[in-house]
Amino acid sequence: MTVLNRAAADDLAQRIADRLTDGYLEILGADASVLVRLRLPMTAFVPNPVGGQMLSGLWYGSVRQSGTATAFRLVSRDGAWSMAGPVSASGNGLNLDRVALVFGEMIDITACGIVFP
Repeated sequence: MTVLNRAAADDLAQRIADRLTDGYLEILGADASVLVRLRLPMTAFVPNPVGGQMLSGLWYGSVRQSGTATAFRLVSRDGAWSMAGPVSASGNGLNLDRVALVFGEMIDITACGIVFP
């Protein structure tokens, strides 16, 4: 097992954040259907003072299909690379202002980070 020191972990998080520049965020329902798809801001992440990368700018979009958000996928601009994680109203993963989504409503992404322990 490879263990990263803090500097190496932060460097890896920065490289991933750079790869996601001008990429997409997809919010998925329980059946893996895409409930929301939005383009990430040009500077989607900035260094987090406690390590890793954190959300930068305003992340918001409209719901394209009603459902309960359960997971997310961050996708590079060319679609060749992605990472996924859980969705919740608070805690780990991607945080939304609410997880019950209704077609046409606007949602705010309130937190998202890239961190390696």
